[in-house]
Amino acid sequence: MAFPRTRAASSIRRENLFPTMWPIPGWAHPEFVYAYDDWKQTRHAIAGEKEVKAESVVYLPAMESMDDGEYLAYLDRATYYNFSGQTLQALNGTIFRRNPVISGLPERMVTDLENISINNESFVGYSSAAATELLALGRVGVLLDLSATPSVTPKPYFVTYTAEHIVDWDHDRDPNTGRARLTRVALREVKLTAGTYSGERKYVAKYRVLELINGVYTQSLYEADNADADITDAYLISRHAPERRGVTLDFIPFILFTPSMGTYGVEKSALYDIVRLNLSHYRSYAQLEQGRFFTGFPIYYAEIPQGAEGGMDYELAPSRVWEVPAGSKPGLLEFYGQGLAFLEKALDTKEHQAAALGGRIIGIRTGATSESNNSAKMAQLNEHATLLIASRALDKGFTSLLRLWAWWSGLSKEEAEKISVEFNKDFLFSDIGSREFRAIHALYKDGIIPIEVVYEYLKKALVIPDWMSLAELKKQLDTMDSFPHQPNVEAMHEGFPDKKTQLEQENLEDEQEMADEAADNADPTAGRKAGNRNNGAAAGRAPGGKPGRPPVKTNQPAKT
Repeated sequence: MAFPRTRAASSIRRENLFPTMWPIPGWAHPEFVYAYDDWKQTRHAIAGEKEVKAESVVYLPAMESMDDGEYLAYLDRATYYNFSGQTLQALNGTIFRRNPVISGLPERMVTDLENISINNESFVGYSSAAATELLALGRVGVLLDLSATPSVTPKPYFVTYTAEHIVDWDHDRDPNTGRARLTRVALREVKLTAGTYSGERKYVAKYRVLELINGVYTQSLYEADNADADITDAYLISRHAPERRGVTLDFIPFILFTPSMGTYGVEKSALYDIVRLNLSHYRSYAQLEQGRFFTGFPIYYAEIPQGAEGGMDYELAPSRVWEVPAGSKPGLLEFYGQGLAFLEKALDTKEHQAAALGGRIIGIRTGATSESNNSAKMAQLNEHATLLIASRALDKGFTSLLRLWAWWSGLSKEEAEKISVEFNKDFLFSDIGSREFRAIHALYKDGIIPIEVVYEYLKKALVIPDWMSLAELKKQLDTMDSFPHQPNVEAMHEGFPDKKTQLEQENLEDEQEMADEAADNADPTAGRKAGNRNNGAAAGRAPGGKPGRPPVKTNQPAKT
């Protein structure tokens, strides 16, 4: 039986809202065809209950003998708890808890990062969206493109292609380096037809093919008017070779992000196992709700009168009334639901499995207390592996992209090679406490580690804000205005360990001065001798008789 979709979903054309869910061309790469259903399933799971239920029997098969109305009620009672989407948000939020650090970029180009994509996104926003795709599907591509209109100030920009739109690709070995290089990639683009108020607007597909033709990077665009195109000469509308300062390129400026960043093939995403558990959890929950619905209400039965045929109308019960032979008493059957405990246990099991997978990814530990500190630390590092892989993939991919972007914008190759991007890895510092801070302070105080190491540690521990550089930190430490109403800091700038020690030393000096003056008054001759002995010390005294102490800078961090 072909069951209908939900009423809400059947009233619209879903392909017009989700252009990523596109048919597979016959010429698509075999790995693309193999992974496409998994990507589609992941998209639905992340999108939430509405999309999952819109697929009806795909994710929630009908029970035996259900008619359309019963299935719709069964579907409506089901609940989809979207822990796939929540895990994805947690992953992305962990990586972007701090903005990526860009080094080596000339100051004059920093403002260009605020508008770096074809959709006018900032670098941080764009890289966050790319990271979400990488974590969700394990694959996303970024094309560095440039307007075909010549310009003395070229402004290249990033264009994203999700896994479902990187349809085909080829690669070989570079004859100069012997390393793998991309030689062709077919990209699908989706556009919405223009609104004319005379017909339905819809998405249509066009294709952009990037390839090396005789060693020259060439773009070919295949498009049709208000219809899907295909990669044939009939749909070819343009072909051109992008240039930099009048010179064509000998490589394809397309960076493919994968977990390993070492292959052009399809790889499994970090989220896929959680998605599968999420959909299984959804089916079990639907079955539990179905059982609760029928066992939560009593079933009534009534005697059939002598000579009656049965089938009389009854107003009782949520669904049906049973009829029993003559001589039986009316009554009701009530089911206490002990059998539902198996379904509830199945839900608990799947939730624990999903929590284990999600916990290992986002660093939530549930280890036994009997573990040693070393074992616990090792387990925690293993739990961070997926996040670390994604962060390093983003480092490598966006470093390459920004170098290409800066070079194409006019920077020399030597200058562009100095640019690097590092994404947040603070999740490796999840167990920093007061004991660790005291240990770092002691190592610095004893001269074992420099201020640069302290700075990096405090920054990763989220103590130092993003805006504060190492130079700014040193400047703040040397400025008394940074520590108002903190006498210990003032004393440290005077060369004392704390204010108490400073006051004690000054009191001792004052007492010694008073004793010397008393001795002078009692024996003038002794005073002259003592004065001759103390000429050197007196020369170093500040006005008022106290020893002058020029500020002494120490390498000790200020006490707060």
